[in-house]
Amino acid sequence: MDNLFTYVSLIKNSPESEWIVKQTVEQETVEDDWSVSHYSEQLFTFKNGVVIRKCMEKELGDTNPDIVCEECFINYEVLAEPEHLNVSPKSKNFINLCQEAFWLKINKAQNQQ
Repeated sequence: MDNLFTYVSLIKNSPESEWIVKQTVEQETVEDDWSVSHYSEQLFTFKNGVVIRKCMEKELGDTNPDIVCEECFINYEVLAEPEHLNVSPKSKNFINLCQEAFWLKINKAQNQQ
């Protein structure tokens, strides 16, 4: 398992996976004069020793997610890996959930070939 896609797929599709041995979550909502933003940071430790951090920032507001894919910032980063693995890429950024879903779909198709 040396592709970041594999880990993100496990996180997104089966957070209770047997591969994930530990998960921590920190969340915060910040309000200022113009907006309310939600921040979350999750750490996932996999049974092979890989540790992935997922950060997400989303502005809460009046947008309609049924009409448009709302802007939110998502980042996955490899924080630790055993010496025998070289997970790549080391990080991946998305500007919305639709972009993340498309990346997962494309990588799934490419890895099935």
